[in-house]
Amino acid sequence: MAIKEINSLIRLKDKDGNEYIAYPITKGENTTYDGTTSGLAAEDLQGAIDELATNHKTHEGNKSNPHGVTKTQVGLANVPNVATNDQTPTYTEASTLAKMTSGEKLNVAFGKISKAVTDLISHLANKSNPHAVTKSQVGLANVPNVTTNNQTPTFSAATSDEDIVSGETLSTIFGKLLKSIQTLRTGLSGKAASSHNHAATAITSGTLGLARGGTGQTSLASVKSAFGITALETAMESLVSDETIAAAEAAGIDLTTE
Repeated sequence: MAIKEINSLIRLKDKDGNEYIAYPITKGENTTYDGTTSGLAAEDLQGAIDELATNHKTHEGNKSNPHGVTKTQVGLANVPNVATNDQTPTYTEASTLAKMTSGEKLNVAFGKISKAVTDLISHLANKSNPHAVTKSQVGLANVPNVTTNNQTPTFSAATSDEDIVSGETLSTIFGKLLKSIQTLRTGLSGKAASSHNHAATAITSGTLGLARGGTGQTSLASVKSAFGITALETAMESLVSDETIAAAEAAGIDLTTE
């Protein structure tokens, strides 16, 4: 269908009374809707209007970019067609640590973040006391920086010989040990060594056993008794009669002399 020459703007209405925008019709030529240049009868004008309205609705409802609008035309020429999580911003790591600022570009922000992460990783790997913590700060202000074997405790000898007690300070323990050593030295002063020898003339008391050349007895009577001398003397006295003694005396022998 076509609308015949109408030298004016018309406002289209469909059969349901819905009004649409005005369409200009150029004077001196026909506006063709059905591919022909045939004139449009007056009685068919409403049908043409309805057709225009239908086509307008169809076009208006087309959400598939019927005009082929590009991202450049809508001011997004530089935006990549990827989801937010798939974007790959490029940046150069900042040279110094700096706070992020609202509104700065992503490449600047990521450069600052990269610098912060790099420095943090380096800091966490630093085991050389990067915070300069002191022994006082960890509760060891009074501890000398020497190994156990090289420590030099100071102490004075205790006033009396006493046992050491668990939990005492090293100065107290060493003081008691020193006192005990001093007491021991005093007690051992003048004493013979645990392994030593005596001359026979130095033995003036006690009992000397047979194995060491002694008798194992403490008196002469005990020696005579232990070795049978006393019994022998008694037996000899029994064998010597008065007549034997008299004969011996006559011969000049004194049998009564011990």
